[in-house]
Amino acid sequence: MVKWSVPVMFKDVQGVIISEGVISSQQAKESQSWIQYLSETYNVSRSILLENYKSVRVMTEQEVDESIHLLEAIVAYEKAKQE
Repeated sequence: MVKWSVPVMFKDVQGVIISEGVISSQQAKESQSWIQYLSETYNVSRSILLENYKSVRVMTEQEVDESIHLLEAIVAYEKAKQE
């Protein structure tokens, strides 16, 4: 599971952008070539991608489920605010 967050501050609003994704064990093993591909394809800094891959950790099924529920709750909260 790849998971990163970026703090966001805009005027009087503070928040965080959270990204989650699943990578295969093969992608983790081939991280150098995968980083090269992503860097070239999406024009993203190699150093940022390398740092992300250093942070990859294996999550338990319960942790993954809790992360999904948290993301669903955030989306529902934001949607309710707009209504």
